[in-house]
Amino acid sequence: MSENSIAAQAPSRVSKPPPLSLGSARSRTNRPASRAKGARIESSEKKRTSVRYGTQAAAKPVTLGSTTGQSGGLSHFTFHATKHIPMKATGASGRFSLDWSTSGAMAKGEIVLGCLAPHPPHVVYAENPDQNEPFAEGGWEALRWGYHRLARKLKTIDYDCIVVLTPHWQTYVGNHFLGLERFQNISVDPIFPNLFRFHHDIKVDVELSEQMCEAAAESGIVTKMMRNPDFRVDYGTIVSCHMMNPDWDKPLVTISSNRSTHYYSNEVMNDQATALGEAVAKAIEESGKKVVLVASHSLSHRHFVTEAPLPEDMSREHIYNHSQYVWDMKAIDMMRNGQMRELVDILPEMIEQTMAEAEGGGLTWMMAAMGMPDYPAEIYGYQSVIGTGNAIAAWDPNEATREIVL
Repeated sequence: MSENSIAAQAPSRVSKPPPLSLGSARSRTNRPASRAKGARIESSEKKRTSVRYGTQAAAKPVTLGSTTGQSGGLSHFTFHATKHIPMKATGASGRFSLDWSTSGAMAKGEIVLGCLAPHPPHVVYAENPDQNEPFAEGGWEALRWGYHRLARKLKTIDYDCIVVLTPHWQTYVGNHFLGLERFQNISVDPIFPNLFRFHHDIKVDVELSEQMCEAAAESGIVTKMMRNPDFRVDYGTIVSCHMMNPDWDKPLVTISSNRSTHYYSNEVMNDQATALGEAVAKAIEESGKKVVLVASHSLSHRHFVTEAPLPEDMSREHIYNHSQYVWDMKAIDMMRNGQMRELVDILPEMIEQTMAEAEGGGLTWMMAAMGMPDYPAEIYGYQSVIGTGNAIAAWDPNEATREIVL
């Protein structure tokens, strides 16, 4: 169920050639998905002045290249290097903090919750929100009710933004970040267009997105900002965020999944996702904002290739095979026991055996950003959707509000 695959052909330090790349449902409306108009490109290349800790250098915007998004329109990506405030060491740990000598101290940003949020479009289909065209008679209640409880928890948390890494915005050169304040379009699941045709109007925290992009670039990761107004935000982002926050009253930052698993290995994916997570954590701390992280994916991901005549017929739902189930239960057990470093270590083998959607880097990225939590995860639900194993889990750094859910 992948979409939005982007093989960016832009000047960069790393250049990899891109790889060669069910059913019926009643519709609420006959609104067609109009084809997005191509965005005009004004591209210029300028030499970027490097920025390093402890120095100040003049920074200029640099427009890099073009590529094609899901919408079929051209997109242009712009680096924005902003003027850095000098950093100074704080004690023997070697960590760095911002020197706000002219404006006083600023509260550090923090990650207030991390969520594993699977994104089968079926759960949004079954919810029948106004934004989605198809209509359902229900289904997949174990997952939907788990999401409802997680959404209630989020209502009790003070946070500024949701940051999600999705495996359905696939990029083969680096990681990309949404870079416009608003994305308004229709997102269509390419595998299940009969279930998911979602009209979205998404607000983006561009300032935080740019800070993350720049922090990742400084750590050696190839990065770009997505500035194409016709870009269709992927259904993975939309499903996870809608189920967690159906009011859509918080801005997002969406990060693409670099497909290092495909052209290197699962082990390289783990390393690169770890580096990205550490860079994102640094940007959040310097931003002063409170952030919820979301790894948008399932656990095991082998799935059936045919669909029931009625998609929401729950008599047809079961895990693809017993091996998938055993791996899923092993992963959930390790989450319950606070063994996240150990789970990340065995992810390459789990991905190999179950086609786990963690191959997109989401879980590793989130755990690295949160410092590999050693406390128990809150488990909100588990259910199979077309054979895949889907678990909803959350990591609450605040021991006072952490709870045993299931």
